[in-house]
Amino acid sequence: MTENFFNQDIQVLPGAGPTQELQPGDYEYPFSWQLPGSSPSTWIAQGTTETGGFFGTTTQPKGYVKYWGKAEIDVPMGFDKNCESPFNVVTTRDLNNYSHTANPAEAANSKKVGFLCFSSGNINAKIQADKSGVVPGEKLDLKIEINNGSSQNLKVEVKLLQITKYKQQLGDKITIMSNELSSQPAGSNTPIMHSIPIPQLVPTAMNEFPTVDINYSVSLEIKAEGGVDRIPLVCSLALTVGNVPHKADFGKFTKSTEEIPLPETIAVKYPDLPTPKLQMDGAGIPGFFYMA
Repeated sequence: MTENFFNQDIQVLPGAGPTQELQPGDYEYPFSWQLPGSSPSTWIAQGTTETGGFFGTTTQPKGYVKYWGKAEIDVPMGFDKNCESPFNVVTTRDLNNYSHTANPAEAANSKKVGFLCFSSGNINAKIQADKSGVVPGEKLDLKIEINNGSSQNLKVEVKLLQITKYKQQLGDKITIMSNELSSQPAGSNTPIMHSIPIPQLVPTAMNEFPTVDINYSVSLEIKAEGGVDRIPLVCSLALTVGNVPHKADFGKFTKSTEEIPLPETIAVKYPDLPTPKLQMDGAGIPGFFYMA
């Protein structure tokens, strides 16, 4: 499914009429667009899908938001000429507009390892974060508590997930980053401190893209290393990824040597905001990245 967000036509060739004949030579015509304020960020999904057609099968991303300009020249009595040039849009997501994301967050879960007479005890787990709103470039500090009341050693893994929900098809859960932590022996109850560096990511988007929502979470997954129980115990923390950090965290970052222009509304509102740099994500799309 393809949907156009907006389409603007501009006549760049000056003249009174809708068309004008050009004599041979070189010409330049400056022009500009005013993008809608609600324009979502450029984004390309990490997953791919295949579509069949008369000329064979093509592979393309499952979802994307792209922008480009197209120039057309009408050639009388001949073939028209046209060319296209893509450009990227970075929409700001100011975490200060979501005050709850500055508060600590936690999630807990428990399960019995094994089945019926093969049960080997209970696992209780909790994951805590110092906040639930982050920007690319900073580290999210986690505290993990696991009470291993079973007779099995436990494999512990922490994942940063991007969760996409398409409006017209099934969604995806993409693992952005995965860290395997130290194994937890039977009967152990030792807290684990862990930090996740936040890579360049498109900001959280709810009800902004016409066809997809983008969310993030940190997932704690615990599996018994032996026995027949292969169902993991999962604790998930919802994350909001922005590109303007909490004001209380400005001091954590250093100013980038790249003098990228911030949106005027952000620059005026936060004159002491450390300037981020532009960094590409896994799909080659640029975004704000802060130097921690």
